[in-house]
Amino acid sequence: MRPHKPSSLDNSGWRLRRTRAFTLIELLVVIAIIAVLIALLLPAVQQAREAARRSQCKNNLKQIGLALHNYHDVHNTFPPGNSIQSNHGSTMWIQILPYVEFGNAYGRLVFGSSFYLPNSAVNRDVLKDVFVPSFDCPSSPLNKKSTISGADWSVNIQKGSYIAIRGANDHPQTDQVAQMGPVSRGGIFFHNSRIRMRDVTDGSSNTMLIGEQSGVARQGTDLNYDVRTTNGLWMGHYQHPTDIDGDGSYGDRYNCWGLTTIHHQVPIGLRTLVASQAGTPRTAGSTREQCNTPLLSAHTGGVHILLGDGSVRFLSESVQMQTARNLANRDDGNVVGEF
Repeated sequence: MRPHKPSSLDNSGWRLRRTRAFTLIELLVVIAIIAVLIALLLPAVQQAREAARRSQCKNNLKQIGLALHNYHDVHNTFPPGNSIQSNHGSTMWIQILPYVEFGNAYGRLVFGSSFYLPNSAVNRDVLKDVFVPSFDCPSSPLNKKSTISGADWSVNIQKGSYIAIRGANDHPQTDQVAQMGPVSRGGIFFHNSRIRMRDVTDGSSNTMLIGEQSGVARQGTDLNYDVRTTNGLWMGHYQHPTDIDGDGSYGDRYNCWGLTTIHHQVPIGLRTLVASQAGTPRTAGSTREQCNTPLLSAHTGGVHILLGDGSVRFLSESVQMQTARNLANRDDGNVVGEF
């Protein structure tokens, strides 16, 4: 008869159970499997997040459209692209503040020549605290604010992700401005504009009000370039007139802060910008008269645009530029077609 093998006991008399640990190879295999799963899931998570941000950007434009329609209901006109009041004024982005839940801030602003921020401590103090969420695309990598400063002051002002459309360069009411390119008055927003819904004879669903400028462009030096209005002036705090033809007259007033003219040589999504040349579109430069800045976004394949009926569409980078120009003009009579 075989002798009984005694069990292993600890000092208290309890039987001990032997446990088997992972080997080093098994542990490395588990880690590798986890790493592969993370690598597979991460792009899906990133795509889901971008889809949410893209949806939020679209909703932002819907909110802007609702604000513009509410403004029209109250004033029987869309807000002016920018208002020239004693040489300085505001843009439509300021005018719709009461309709995007910033009426308190709007009520504290002082209009007229004092709207020029370097001369208006009151307006600086108001606008430095204003950040309208619906003016900002969550996908945009661009700075959300821009700094303007003087001898003894400095404030950060919101710099939004969207731009108002002046019209297209093929509209009859387009001025060919040397060193700036074409400046249109064929759309909804331009200097001192007062466009009513009845003036949009092409149809509100065929006319573009706002486009996206949330993406990064590049200059010839291959450096990142922000095509939006410079120096924190996107909301239109500084609209000084410009002597275009050098005759000493400052009645031309072609500054294009917060506005752009759609041009067939500036495709949707253009990221390689050109400097100023006489009679050509201006998409980049160190001065303020950038009147043909492109619509481009941080989203893949195109940009969001707001139409006059309040709907938001995604305009592909491959769209025919004649279609884009037809959308930019309010009354050219052209058939827009599919886009």
